[in-house]
Amino acid sequence: MISTIVHENKTGEPIYYVDEWMDMIGAGRVNLSATDEVRVVKKDAAQKNQEIIEKRRGQQEAELSLLQNKITENDSLENTLLNNIKHILNHNRRDEYGGLKDIFSPDQRKLLGEIPDLVRRLGNTDREMGKSYSVLDRLRQEIDELSGKVDGAQVSEVDTGSIKEEFNTIRQMAKLCVGRQGNHVPILMRQYLRGNIKDICTRENVINELCFIESLDPLVFDRTFKGQTNRIVPHIILIPCYGDQAVCWEPFERRNRATSRGRIAIPLFPKDVREAVISAVADLRWQVAKEIAQHYWMEEGITGRYYQWFSENKLKGDVKDSFIRDYILWLTKESVGTQKLDREVRGIFWRNMPFPQPIKDDLKNRGFVYSDLYKKDANIARSDGY
Repeated sequence: MISTIVHENKTGEPIYYVDEWMDMIGAGRVNLSATDEVRVVKKDAAQKNQEIIEKRRGQQEAELSLLQNKITENDSLENTLLNNIKHILNHNRRDEYGGLKDIFSPDQRKLLGEIPDLVRRLGNTDREMGKSYSVLDRLRQEIDELSGKVDGAQVSEVDTGSIKEEFNTIRQMAKLCVGRQGNHVPILMRQYLRGNIKDICTRENVINELCFIESLDPLVFDRTFKGQTNRIVPHIILIPCYGDQAVCWEPFERRNRATSRGRIAIPLFPKDVREAVISAVADLRWQVAKEIAQHYWMEEGITGRYYQWFSENKLKGDVKDSFIRDYILWLTKESVGTQKLDREVRGIFWRNMPFPQPIKDDLKNRGFVYSDLYKKDANIARSDGY
């Protein structure tokens, strides 16, 4: 059964077995996973250039987002100017004098007075757009030059220090996947190994489960930074261990919050493949929302709403673990109309992690609770929002 696992990654998705991940770490194609210790690592030129490239790409995405906002403002000003001019040029006629063109009306004179301000603001936005294009040209040129140096560099020696450090990080990931009371046992013991390939978190099985998750939570991998939203699938490392659940090691890299991939670890031999993958995605969702909200995470966004419900009900334990358990129920039970969540939690998830509209249309006929949420959606759509 194990021999049938496809080793080569033909999918192009960022899902790696540990040996593949270590190859990438040793070659400097990805950065080391974050740890709490202060790291002092001697890096070669290729690694340094790769880090600079990632940083510049983050700056490029942020600048593109700012430029898009400036273009939107510029379009609005141009449309306003064009409409004003059209209104000003539309003269009334004096029928008593053979249809001669009339003078400007009071409204037209008012629009005439607004034109200089519009022209000034257009000039300002145009200059700002020019500066943004200059910054983007400089960043693109720098990225192209550094990429050429990285591609041309010959890796003569594997970075063994980085590999040793990453191995220690992988061990910590494995301990988190196994759980607090985990025992160290070989992963191929007869009494523990499942007899079906579908019970192993192979790359293909994980991709299928991610497709299932995105079909119910289509915004799960979307990340918004400075008004720009991108779909960013995290690096997924398949850890050779048993485990109850998967974990998110880091939501994104510290130096590039805009476009960097996070990292999640999934055990190869979980109790349940679907629940393991969903738990990793739930952990990722929680940590991304928490990092974006920063010190307001207990007040804003989905983490704030869920934490307030958790506190008001005086529940014990880790709030994130509770969220992960509820997220699993949300996708596996509530999506098919089986009511398992607290009423308030269901409302939080319905508004902040909504199912696609066809699923909502189906759920509204499966009970009063879903019908009530559906009606609230319709009322909100007719109002100004939440």
